[in-house]
Amino acid sequence: MCHFRIRSLLCPAVLSGLLATVVAQDAPLPEGFTKQDRLRGSVSPEREWWDVQHYALSLEVFPESKSIKGSNLITFKALTGGDRMQIDLQPPLQITSIVHGGSEVKFEREGNVYWVQLDKGVAAGAEDKVQVFYEGRPRQSTRPPWSGGFSWRKDEKGNPFIATTCQGIGASIWWPNKDHGYDEPNRGMDIRVTVPEALTAVANGRLKKNEHNTDKKIKRRGRGSIEGEAAKGHGEAHHRQDPLVPQSHFAQNVELQQHHHVLWGSLRG
Repeated sequence: MCHFRIRSLLCPAVLSGLLATVVAQDAPLPEGFTKQDRLRGSVSPEREWWDVQHYALSLEVFPESKSIKGSNLITFKALTGGDRMQIDLQPPLQITSIVHGGSEVKFEREGNVYWVQLDKGVAAGAEDKVQVFYEGRPRQSTRPPWSGGFSWRKDEKGNPFIATTCQGIGASIWWPNKDHGYDEPNRGMDIRVTVPEALTAVANGRLKKNEHNTDKKIKRRGRGSIEGEAAKGHGEAHHRQDPLVPQSHFAQNVELQQHHHVLWGSLRG
C-alpha cells in the first residue's frame, strides 16, 4: 500500500463558479443546465453547514477485473448544526455503506449525489467524522487526459499501466468526497493505495511509507478474486489540494522505480 498526504488546492472548475450562487433547490435553472449540474455546482444546504478538515482515502486496485474498492474517512467541522450531508460519487461506482459514530447510517442516491442522513445531529463548532465505503468498476476515460476516468492500459512490454484523470470532471469520478472547489480540506489529504506486488502506485504528494503484504491473502471483489502478494505503501504530501485534482498512476515496479525517486525529490522544498 502506498500512502501519500496532500495539502494544496488548485483553481475550482468553471461549472462550480457558474452555479455557486444557486443554492435554493427549487430556484429556476439557468438555461442549458440540468438538476445534476445544480447539485454538482451549487453550495447546497447539505454542503454549506460542514467544512472539510481532512480526507483519508484508502483504495485497492484490481487490474484483472478493472475494478476498485475502498473508503474515504472524512473529518469535518460543523459551521452550523446539521444532520444531512451531500456526498458526491459518480456512477457506475457505488457507495455500499456509510459509518458515523460507530454505526451505519441511511443514505439514498440521486444521480451523482448521495444524501446522507446522520442518526445524530452535529452541533455547531464540533468536529466529527464519517467513513464512506464504496466499490465498483469506475468509468473509463475515452480520451485521456482530456476525458475523465480510469485508463487501464499496458506498456510496450505488456505490463499494466493504469492512470486516473479527473481535472475537469471532478474527483468524484473515482472516489467519494465533497466535489466542489470552494471547500478545501484544511489539513490536507492522505492517500493509501494497495496494488498487486508487481505494480507501483504513484500519486500527488510526498511518499511516506511502502509496506509489503506477504500473507498472500485473497482480495475479493464481486464474484471474482485476486490471489497473491500485495504491495502496500504510505505516503504524505504537504500541499493543499482540491478534490478535483488528486490523481494516481499504477504501473510496473521496475519501469517506474527511477522516475519515482525523481518525482518525490522534486517535491521537497
